[in-house]
Amino acid sequence: MESTLSVDKSFIWNPQQVPSQYLSYRLNDINVKDISAEELSVAVKEIPKHQISLTKEDLAKETTRMFSYGRTRETVAAAMNRGIEMAIQHGFVKEERGRIAVND
Repeated sequence: MESTLSVDKSFIWNPQQVPSQYLSYRLNDINVKDISAEELSVAVKEIPKHQISLTKEDLAKETTRMFSYGRTRETVAAAMNRGIEMAIQHGFVKEERGRIAVND
């Protein structure tokens, strides 16, 4: 089993799952603290496909809406930002001039 660490929480992965290759996300009623940055990064890459580009702030808000979190509390915003950063690291999206777009 592999584990990843996100801020102060460790995520345990099934033996057949490789965190850096994880390509799905859950939209169920789930606590944001229980969603890994790897999972959020996959969700983050879906949003710019429908828009040309967004600021990080707007992308975080759209991702928050996608997961049905009403307000962007500090913990939710921090999680979304970790997901955005991981999406950039994985090459799912790119940041240019302060905006996030799909990485073609």
